Amino acid sequence: MVILLDPTAHLKLISWRSFDPLNERDLTESFIRVDPLVLRSARGRCRFLPVCRTYIAPADSSSSTRRSRCGTGGMFSCLKDKVGEVLVPGDEFSFQADDTISLSGPAKPEKVVCGPGLRRSGDRLLVSKSGVLRHKQPNVFWIDSQQRRYVPAKGETVIGIVTAKSGDVFKVDVGGSEQASLSYLAFEGATKRNRPNVQVGDLVFAQFIIANKDMEPELVCMDSSGRANGMGVFGGGGLLFTVSLGLVRRLLSPHNEVRADLEQLFPCELVVGMNGRVWTRASTVQQTLIIANLLQSCDTMTSQQRQQLFRRVQQGAL
Repeated sequence: MVILLDPTAHLKLISWRSFDPLNERDLTESFIRVDPLVLRSARGRCRFLPVCRTYIAPADSSSSTRRSRCGTGGMFSCLKDKVGEVLVPGDEFSFQADDTISLSGPAKPEKVVCGPGLRRSGDRLLVSKSGVLRHKQPNVFWIDSQQRRYVPAKGETVIGIVTAKSGDVFKVDVGGSEQASLSYLAFEGATKRNRPNVQVGDLVFAQFIIANKDMEPELVCMDSSGRANGMGVFGGGGLLFTVSLGLVRRLLSPHNEVRADLEQLFPCELVVGMNGRVWTRASTVQQTLIIANLLQSCDTMTSQQRQQLFRRVQQGAL
């Protein structure tokens, strides 16, 4: 059963679980001025599926709808207006090339650099991930999404687990759809006679040099100058756990509150991989477990809740 709903109507969705025929009480959720929706029945549960939303810069401030044309440089202004808001797959930002060019403004529109979650298609910019739109000066935009499935990307540093030796190549599990390869020559100072001591089950901190959907991912444990620069085999006596990719990006940001709060508790070592894996080691096993539990709890906490939790740990209440 598929029912098309009028987008201009005032809709009420009755929760099938909360309906009480004895008290004749309906718990409703109001939808005012919604986009076209498709209501599908799935085993007694109702769900709304948004079709598409188009964000276009208004040509006239008196217009009551969001559907109007973007002038030159309008896509950039549309994106800046939506920074910090939640976008869903199917949302699009349109650009009309036949608009007039302002003589007082710049002659060329500003170039928009698309990051993860955004995809350009002709004169449109499509959203492919659900999340919050972020912006970095001067013109970089991306979608900050909460996900646990890792997709390898060239240049990212990850924590991998060596699973097998195959000739001169190690197979490394990085949490992606397939395992990555790591050559024994991809270590600092490694030669055919001086091979690195890598065993199955070891943890390696490595960097992707090949990450293509048509090729096998390849890792190296040295930078472009041949130096290890912190990469290689590690992990003796610590604890490895996983968090969301959003928390990983927050931990790796230059000024992060979570990392600053951890530094005030007790000294520890922390290795963060872009694939959602975190390794930590403190002076005692108890402190190591506390750090791991704190980081996993911070993923779903607000700033105030996190500060209260860290304060209780600092006072010894936990």
